Order: sequence, then C-alpha cells, then structure tokens
Amino acid sequence: VTTKSKAITIERLQAELNDRDDLISELKTKLDDNSDSETGGLKLENIRLKEKLEQTEQLLNECRAQLHTRTLQASAHNSKN
Repeated sequence: VTTKSKAITIERLQAELNDRDDLISELKTKLDDNSDSETGGLKLENIRLKEKLEQTEQLLNECRAQLHTRTLQASAHNSKN
C-alpha cells in the first residue's frame, strides 16, 4: 500500500511538474512575443527620431548658411559706408 501510495504521489507530482513546465513554456512564448512587439515599436520610434534629427540638422545647416550670407552682406554694406 505504501509503495502504491508513493507511486501515486510521484505520478501526481510529475503531472504537476509537467503542467508547470507547460505553463512556463507558454509564458516564455508570450514574453518573447511581447518583447518582439515592444522591440518593433522601439525600432519604429528610433527611426522616427533619427528622421527628425536629420531634418533638424538640415534646417540648422540652412540657417547657418543664411546667417553666413547675411553676415557677408552686412560686412560688405558696412565697408561701403
């Protein structure tokens, strides 16, 4: 009876362990899916920010060029006077 009882207990524990292993595998899959989704979102945000940075740098370069041109014009105007 004791051996049979131990066998049933071991089988029950093994079944519980298998159920937990299945649950752990399922949770890992969900976590990986969420991580992939978040990573994709972060990649898109990174691309958007890079594009915005490039646009800002281009605008800054245009402003610098205009400032340089106006400085030269003002310098030329002042030298005439």
